[in-house]
Amino acid sequence: MAKSRSKTALVKAIEKSDCPIYLIDGDQRLAYGNDAFFQWIGRRIAPKPDETTAIDGASDLIGARLVYSTSSSLSPSQRRLSGLAPPPALAAGNRPFTAEVSCHANDNAPEFISANFSFVDVPPDQRYLLAVVSKSHIDQSSTTALLNRDRGAPEQLHAALIKLATSLQSWHRCSALIGDSPYVTRLQKQVKAAAQHSHEFTIRGPSGSGREQLARLIMQQRISTSHGGSDEFQLVTLHGYVADAELVQSCVAQATRLTTQAALETSHRTDKTHTWMLILDADVLDAAAQAELWSSLQSPSSRLRIFATSQRDLIQCVKTEGFHPGLAHLLTTQTIETIPLRNHLSDLALLIQYEIENCNVDRSTQLNGLSTAALGMLKQYHWPGDLSELAAIIDSAARNCNGSEINVGDFPEKFQFAIAALKSPPKEVIEIDLEKYLEKIELELVARALRMAKGNKTKASKLLGVSRAKLLRRIQHFDLQHPIAATSELDPLDLSADDFRPLDEPLFEEADE
Repeated sequence: MAKSRSKTALVKAIEKSDCPIYLIDGDQRLAYGNDAFFQWIGRRIAPKPDETTAIDGASDLIGARLVYSTSSSLSPSQRRLSGLAPPPALAAGNRPFTAEVSCHANDNAPEFISANFSFVDVPPDQRYLLAVVSKSHIDQSSTTALLNRDRGAPEQLHAALIKLATSLQSWHRCSALIGDSPYVTRLQKQVKAAAQHSHEFTIRGPSGSGREQLARLIMQQRISTSHGGSDEFQLVTLHGYVADAELVQSCVAQATRLTTQAALETSHRTDKTHTWMLILDADVLDAAAQAELWSSLQSPSSRLRIFATSQRDLIQCVKTEGFHPGLAHLLTTQTIETIPLRNHLSDLALLIQYEIENCNVDRSTQLNGLSTAALGMLKQYHWPGDLSELAAIIDSAARNCNGSEINVGDFPEKFQFAIAALKSPPKEVIEIDLEKYLEKIELELVARALRMAKGNKTKASKLLGVSRAKLLRRIQHFDLQHPIAATSELDPLDLSADDFRPLDEPLFEEADE
């Protein structure tokens, strides 16, 4: 009886505690939170002084999964609780630990606070994780400061991603905008500026650098703004590698039909609605497709607007390949350039953590990050496939990983072979020009024979075992009119007549056994 009263008193003390306290079950779901916890995350359950009943803001959160991720594909409840998930590597242990957690109360900037985690065994055989959040705030002044503390620590990278997700909001779904380098900072500003205007643009860069994803996000932001917050839209895409004049006509007609239908459904005037079409790899469009597209754009009744991706400078293509000048200048009204991943490797650690946390959304067991050895291996690679290749490698490694940390052995074999090849580069092949090599030897033998014969060509020819006429031709060929002076730079050697045996005798005798 006394034991039961003690439990009741403990539960009441937890519920009335000023410190946020929450409980995570074995499936990483929120099992309990006290009043202070829900108030801290912006879900008030205690009544105000002028209210008689509390507003229950906890019903949709109890049972929600705490995912160690900042992925944009999380549900609203998961996104609100994602900052409260403990590091998987620590949660997989058996000892109490302290870790940083964060929350987005009322969608404000994330608030980082230290929390003490303890394991609680619940009969019959369940293990829960009890978190008690302290009242001491942790100063997280900037994403850069977080990364400078320890660029390889997954916990710090996770905290940096939380701040970055808050600042980027919907742009966070694009890996090309993840990082803190000057290049990524500039790219973030460029795409946000492009989303605020309605003119044509081109995103130029290498394949796999996120060009198409950036282009689609820019248009999604534009249409979302112009349609009162709705981000659902259909976009016709034309692939430059397969496009011809007939396909261009078909795509233009389809884009016009979809835009008209969307305008009617949203009560917009069809004569004021633009028809947008995305052209992938516009720099490889053939001449007929370019001409047809330009014709469609110049039609008086046309509402067609285009934007594109390319690997090369379209203006330069006008000069070198005869690309349509009007089309090139229209598409380059604004040009946003992406660069290869190997040129901004300072963002690699954060990009890796970003891809790992994207994998966590669909995993039953959460990943903490990379081992030190695995991170070192990724830094050695030159990334010919850019961001797309990075995402594929991390996804494959996550599927192979059985623990909370990706190790070297989890990477796909093809990638491991590529790294091994980098450590053992092929030996440099030294080319030998046989004709020049033999000519050099002949020159040296002729010069030495003349020197031993003191310029007497008849004696020198006998030493060499050739006719005097042949020797004269070789002297003229090598320009040895003054042989002693011409060969004065040669290393002096003790030569005798035995060194100039006839050419029908072997130059090297076999050694005695």
